[in-house]
Order: sequence, then structure tokens, then C-alpha cells
Amino acid sequence: MNWIKRLIHNDSNIFDLSPLEEGGSGVAAQIPLFAPSVPDEEMPVVRPAHPFAPVIIAIGSGKGGVGKSVISSTLGILLAQQGEKVLLVDADLGAANLHTFLGSGNGETSLADFFKGESQTIEGFIEKTSIPGLDLVSGMQDVHRDAADLGGKRIGVLQQALRSTEYDYVLLDVGPGTASNTLAIFMIADEGIVVTTPEPTSIENSYRFLNCLFLKMLKRNISVQKNEELRSLLHRVLEGRKGKGARTIAALTARIREIDERQGKAVETAMGRTALSIVINQVKRNGDGEIGHMMERACYDFFGIDVHHLATIDYEDCVVDSVRARRPLGIYRRESQAVRKLEGVMKSLVQKRREHV
Repeated sequence: MNWIKRLIHNDSNIFDLSPLEEGGSGVAAQIPLFAPSVPDEEMPVVRPAHPFAPVIIAIGSGKGGVGKSVISSTLGILLAQQGEKVLLVDADLGAANLHTFLGSGNGETSLADFFKGESQTIEGFIEKTSIPGLDLVSGMQDVHRDAADLGGKRIGVLQQALRSTEYDYVLLDVGPGTASNTLAIFMIADEGIVVTTPEPTSIENSYRFLNCLFLKMLKRNISVQKNEELRSLLHRVLEGRKGKGARTIAALTARIREIDERQGKAVETAMGRTALSIVINQVKRNGDGEIGHMMERACYDFFGIDVHHLATIDYEDCVVDSVRARRPLGIYRRESQAVRKLEGVMKSLVQKRREHV
């Protein structure tokens, strides 16, 4: 674990939201800095209205090319094969290709059309797939001119529209990186899965993805507080300064609790309810099998939040072959090790849902 901790610790300032996006745009420009009051555009946290509302699961990553869409599509297939009613949503704003992993063409309607329109429901943008029980909302294949300005209100409408559907599960295949829209869409889920590979660049980007996500969550939780000292502390941190020696998210939440114990406990409780997991994909070396548990411990040390290691999946040629053949992995190579590992993930998701119904 030492090299992972060094990778994180050697970052001169974890609150410096330096450029992380593929394409070179800076995170600082993408994530709004703290404001004294919460604008109407900030998306509220919407919980299921009843126990039979669909469970929304977001699958994201710090960088592209880690196998996120293969995992999303395979999980959707496996859930559908178990009799669950599943909706896959390609939420990659600009490079959508989830339909390719399902072996189908991009639909006549897409998430882009939903965002462009005034519809409050998602049903008109859903298309059937060839797999019984599995439906799809296709994504944006080209960067939509309004994609950078979706705003919290429109994403909030998407969240409510998904919660109002009659599916058991909604799987969001979220685009890579840390753009504001990407993080906001990831945050509408009940549970998040972060996919990474064993390479140091992928692990570093995953850490930064989580760092930006937790900072955005802190901003959202503290924005509604009335304590000006809390606001001032977070404002300094989000501007890139160290905030009275708070070097990590865990140290920052501890500092908040020192300022106001009651409100600090409320923030810690809200952050502690975060349901996040890590999947290590495309593992090629025996020693890399421990990286998931190493990241799990490192995340707790630096974020103070449990980020559960969900699965480690070895690299297999059949995964690439299935994409080239435009045949879903869950059907093309049902006996593969990757599918067996994802079956374990699927069973844990189903079990968790049953425990909460």
C-alpha cells in the first residue's frame, strides 16, 4: 500500500483542483466554487418516494479506457437474466457508445433529446434491446452544444424521471473525468461504482475523481448551514488553499467538527452514508490483485469514508473480442472469468436491495 499512499500524499495540495479532464480542461473551471447561498440550480438530494422505486447505480471512472461500459452493460444483462427489470442509461455526454457493447445501433432518441426538451418523463426516450428485461436510453454521440450548461435543475429533472420509472434497477454509465456535469449525474445515484485499472495513472485519476466528488458533496452539505466560519473554511479550501492545515478530506471534516460539533457531526453523518465501491479491472499481474484492498485502506485514511473494494477482474482477450464482434460479453462469453466476477457483483447488488425493501 505504500506506493499508493505516496502517490496520494505527494500531491502538494489535495485541494488544488488541477487539470484532470481528458482533453486538458481544468477541474477548477468545471466545479463551481463555494457561494454564500445555494442557487436554485443546485440539485437537491431526491430519495426514492417508496421502497419499490428503482435503485439507481452510477458506474464512473477517473479516466477512459478502463472497461466501464463493458461492466455496465454486463451487469445490466446479468440482472435482466435474473428476472430483474433493468434500464441502462448512457450518460456519457459526448462519447456515448454503450449501444455498441450491446450489439445494437444508436437509438432514434437519446439522452441528448431529453436534455434539449422540456419533458419531465424519460419513457419517450427508452428503447428495447434484444435482451428481455433490459432497456436502453442511448447517449450523446457528439458533444451537444448545451451539454456544458445542463445545470442542476435539468439533472434534477432526470433524477426524478428515473425514480418514477417502473424498473428494478437503473444503471448510469457515466462519462469519465471530473467535469461538473459528470459529477452531478454521478451524484443522483443511490450507489456509485468507480472502475479503475492497476496502472498508477488510472489509480491517481480515480483518487482525484473521488477527491473532487467528496469536495462537491461537502460543498452541498455545508451550503445549507448558517455557520459563517464553516462557510469561510470551505471557501478557502475550494479556492485551493490549505484551510488551516487540513491536508485531507478526513482532516477537513475533523476541522469542521472542531468549529461546530453539532453541524460537524451532521456533515460527517451525511458523508458517512455515501455508498461507493471500487472495481479493479484488467488485472494482468499477480501482485496487482491486492490493489483493491490497498485502495480501500488508503481511501479511508485520506477521505475518512469507507470505499468498498467490490471486485478484481483479470484481463481477458475475450472481452476485446466481444467488443469487436459487437456481441455483449454476458452472452458472447458467458463462461468467462470476467462474467463470473460480475455475477458476484450482481448478486451483492440484489441482496442489498432485498435487505432494504
